[in-house]
Amino acid sequence: MVYLFFEVERASDGKEIVKLTDKKVSDGFFKNEEFGTAKDITNSNYKIVLLDKNNKIYKTSIIDDPLSPVFESYDKDSMEKQIGKLDKAEFFYRYNDNGNVAEMEIHKIENNNSTLIFKLKL
Repeated sequence: MVYLFFEVERASDGKEIVKLTDKKVSDGFFKNEEFGTAKDITNSNYKIVLLDKNNKIYKTSIIDDPLSPVFESYDKDSMEKQIGKLDKAEFFYRYNDNGNVAEMEIHKIENNNSTLIFKLKL
């Protein structure tokens, strides 16, 4: 199992800068690797793409945009979901290591447009 920990920050020009902050490898495997797929009220997500040694897609996952978290607010009569706006956040990604994953890409998906914001050789 591989855990990759990231920090993302919104630069003054609006671009998102992603940095790998830590990597942990442990024995075992996940029976179900999916977690927290982005299905909420935002139109902004991250697409994580793992590429194998032949540059073929091994796995694709969609996660919530860490700079636009969804939170719930309550008053005495109702509950609402709202989208937060952060300038800096942390997130992680995990996957089963089969020895064939060579590269990772993170794409920002917003209003059905995709932009590559991070690339990492593993």
